[in-house]
Amino acid sequence: EISACLVGSEMCIRDSYKHQSLSFHVNDSYWFQPTTLEELLSLKETHPTAKLIVGNTEVGIEMRLKAMEYNVFVNPSHVPDLLISTVKETGIEIGAAVTINGLRSFIEKVEAQMLTEGTAYRTRGLTAIRHMLTWFASNHIRNVACVGGNIVTASPISDLNPMLLACNAMLRIHSKSRGTRDLSIKEFFLAYRKVALEPDEILVSVFIPFTGEFEYVLPFKQARRREDDVSIVTAGMRVCLEPRTDRSRWVISDCSLGFGGMAPTAVQATKTAAAMIGLEWNYASIEVVFPILRQELSLPVTVPGGQSEYRMALTVSFLFKAYLTMTAEHTTYIADLPNASTLPTMPTVDDCEMSATFNFLTSEKTYSRGEQGYFDRQGECLHEPYTSSAQNSFPPAKETTPPPELSLIHI
Repeated sequence: EISACLVGSEMCIRDSYKHQSLSFHVNDSYWFQPTTLEELLSLKETHPTAKLIVGNTEVGIEMRLKAMEYNVFVNPSHVPDLLISTVKETGIEIGAAVTINGLRSFIEKVEAQMLTEGTAYRTRGLTAIRHMLTWFASNHIRNVACVGGNIVTASPISDLNPMLLACNAMLRIHSKSRGTRDLSIKEFFLAYRKVALEPDEILVSVFIPFTGEFEYVLPFKQARRREDDVSIVTAGMRVCLEPRTDRSRWVISDCSLGFGGMAPTAVQATKTAAAMIGLEWNYASIEVVFPILRQELSLPVTVPGGQSEYRMALTVSFLFKAYLTMTAEHTTYIADLPNASTLPTMPTVDDCEMSATFNFLTSEKTYSRGEQGYFDRQGECLHEPYTSSAQNSFPPAKETTPPPELSLIHI
């Protein structure tokens, strides 16, 4: 039932339509649209090889470009249990069918709420995820691709999964016969494109914990271009600091380092993280673990994708950038605390190294505009393409007078 009312000169549409379960059968192909979790689980039990389709950003590529064939499809995007966005006491829970842009928008709301409550530090991990996803694919893909699809696809060069590894995310998994189980994302990725889901199971939601007061999370990504490109290496790094009992120094109490592009799956540098715990937070300590990280994520020259030396160098580079950025962020944060005078001081970052704290992921994303002018007879260029430094303002086009008898064409 759709009702409409006129308010002033605008048409307001109130849609009270309730989605219905649908199914289509053409030749040997089946398409289902369930509307309840129970119905979805029954379909997955009956058709264990069925492909769950939300944005079709993965299966569509497999069928069109990789000549893969599937004949049973399930669209779970109308199942309420897979569309939740909930703030809980210790974190947020996101439904597997929530889109990438839906997650980004929800995180922005949580950030605003926590800022108002004076607990903005709790959203550092969420903010890092939002920054990473701002540069994920292109906007029209972010509008349809879902969170669960990105996790279950298990891309070895995922942008999202290293961030979830760093944040210690938990996955809620359902099946009709065995019910619900919660699984750490650290145990989810088994091999290349293989995850810890049984044929009759589905991923229902993801729980992302809040961060502590002295806990910091950063995203990193290197690709040939910043947007809509296959990443070379991605990383999510989380470090929790605590003051020593004598208040003389800061030490690393917890750490997790997630990487994409360094193994057949998104992977954690567990040996490096273990070596970091208990160390004093300074450059000398971080420098000690560089060789450990390089050895733990060592790549042979024959690795798929190539660039083994470059990729290994990126992991160390990201850790160094994380140290500098977290040091600067923590120094700024504790300076504003009421008990700042009782806390240990932080190591200083040399001015010559501050440029290394720049990260395009965490900087404001600018919008660009290009203009090219030329004469239709001679082809002389009148305007150079330019990039705006602000989101909503662009420099005026350069005024140019064309030669007589020639018309100017703008593109």
